[in-house]
Amino acid sequence: MELLTKLVVVLLLLARVNADDIADEGGSMSFENLQSRIKNYEENIKKNEAEMRILENEIADVNMKISHENELRQLNKNSYLSGVLRSALLGIYPTLCLPNESVTGLYDIKLNDESFEVVCDGKIAGPGWIVIQRRSDDNLDFNRGWKEYQNGFGNIGGSYFIGLKKLRQLTSFVPHELYIHLESLNGETRFANYNHFKIEGQNYRLISLGDYNGTAGDAFADSLGNDFLTNEYNRYFFGKTGWWISYDQSGIGSNLNAAYSQWQTWPKVFRSVQMMIRPVMNSVLSNCEPKHDNFLVQFWKWLKYTS
Repeated sequence: MELLTKLVVVLLLLARVNADDIADEGGSMSFENLQSRIKNYEENIKKNEAEMRILENEIADVNMKISHENELRQLNKNSYLSGVLRSALLGIYPTLCLPNESVTGLYDIKLNDESFEVVCDGKIAGPGWIVIQRRSDDNLDFNRGWKEYQNGFGNIGGSYFIGLKKLRQLTSFVPHELYIHLESLNGETRFANYNHFKIEGQNYRLISLGDYNGTAGDAFADSLGNDFLTNEYNRYFFGKTGWWISYDQSGIGSNLNAAYSQWQTWPKVFRSVQMMIRPVMNSVLSNCEPKHDNFLVQFWKWLKYTS
């Protein structure tokens, strides 16, 4: 109402000036009166211009306030919708790595009444990924024995291996895909993506990789069918670490846990490597048969490409 009142005052003032002009057309006026009238007109014009600027600024402030209120309402609506969808997704895919209000960070995975903390990464390849192996510096020695590779080791915020027990539990619960991110010393990055990664048994045999997609090459294929071995069980084990390598050294060309990470289809010296897994979103929990995309899967696909 205050803005409307000011606007009416300005319009009335302009109407009065016009009325004075009309009245003066029928009479005479001295030169001094004419100068005075012109001066008054100029002052009125400046005053009107100042009033208009004030009105424009106040209108802009009101519009900005309305815009911010609309944005806040939209954010609250999106936050609520995201929370509902997040709960629905986790109800169907419990091993999705989705921290609250984030796609990256620490998160507790709950499986079969057991809970353990994992690292989520939503920056490299979209949300939902659990980091199972990461080498980002030389501060952590990957020359470890069987028990350490079983249970996991390292700094959950830095170089790290999740542990074979947890990895078997995750990949046995629901089909998972695997994403391997490689960065060379000059900063070039490539990836290898496998759509059905699974290990099983007491020796954590790599029984499935699924189809390959990527830019780094399919170096991991030679490890398919191999048990996980450490130097305790093979003293001739090149690199003295743990990996899916046979006694005849098959699979050695993809050993990312070696003293210097290996990937024979992209033979670089790496600045960092990272392995991640995520539930296959278009599969039924009990098997790998495809199903039609429902609303949650469509939402997930949208989330993948907008994060």
